[in-house]
Amino acid sequence: MCANLFDWLVRVIAIVSFAPYLWELWKRTNQGKLMLGFLHGAKPLVEAMSKRATSMGADWEPLLVQINDMLARLQPPKP
Repeated sequence: MCANLFDWLVRVIAIVSFAPYLWELWKRTNQGKLMLGFLHGAKPLVEAMSKRATSMGADWEPLLVQINDMLARLQPPKP
């Protein structure tokens, strides 16, 4: 009787613990899409600010390099 109850309990715990795994998986894929959207939206602003002739223009160039690097990592080119 105890082995039957233990097997049943293990199966229930496995099924219940699978739901949070799916939730976290969905959140991670959604977070990646949101980050890509944010970077694609911020990139034109940073490009425009880095091309200004004022003293602040040179401060934005490293950020542009970082955004391009992050976009290349998050969205690699398709073969």
